[in-house]
Amino acid sequence: MLSKEDIRKELIKRELAKKSILHYTRCIIENIYEKEFLEAWFHGYIAELYHEVFNGNIDEFLITIPPSYGKTMMTTSAISWHLGHYAQAKHIYTSYGGDLSGEVSGEIRNIVKNPAYQNIFSDTLISNTKDKESEWKTTKGGGVFSTGTVGVVTGKHATGGGVFIDDPIKASERNSHAAIQASINFYTDSLAS
Repeated sequence: MLSKEDIRKELIKRELAKKSILHYTRCIIENIYEKEFLEAWFHGYIAELYHEVFNGNIDEFLITIPPSYGKTMMTTSAISWHLGHYAQAKHIYTSYGGDLSGEVSGEIRNIVKNPAYQNIFSDTLISNTKDKESEWKTTKGGGVFSTGTVGVVTGKHATGGGVFIDDPIKASERNSHAAIQASINFYTDSLAS
């Protein structure tokens, strides 16, 4: 049984998580993944940039850090945190492969379904009518649509949410002009329209 002090600390953590993407990320990693958050200075900076995007102060930014340093983790945290505040927000998540983008979308969905998330954002629930890994909705009409950079986004909009491009090309294709151009074309011809 939890002591009154433990309950007080948990409630403070939940309140901080509602206000801050960085605090929220700590809670998610500790309570859902049951790991320690190996926090670096740039995680706080990325969280602040996401706050600025969601507040309408900046339209876009680019994260350039090496693989396995937390870009995707911070993005999944930012999207699920934002849905906790605005369950009607629609987000588009893309990556170089449809399978990878679907996995990340599914991970965000699993976070939202988790009791630890529900302890923070109890009003954001997944709809029973649209609950696939690659596309899911909340009961308030928001959610995530994911696709690879060769996929189709026709008819999909990031209303009230954001468009997230994570690893648009495979690391093995980073020197391929054709792969880079295909990624640019996907952004300019499909996503930006």
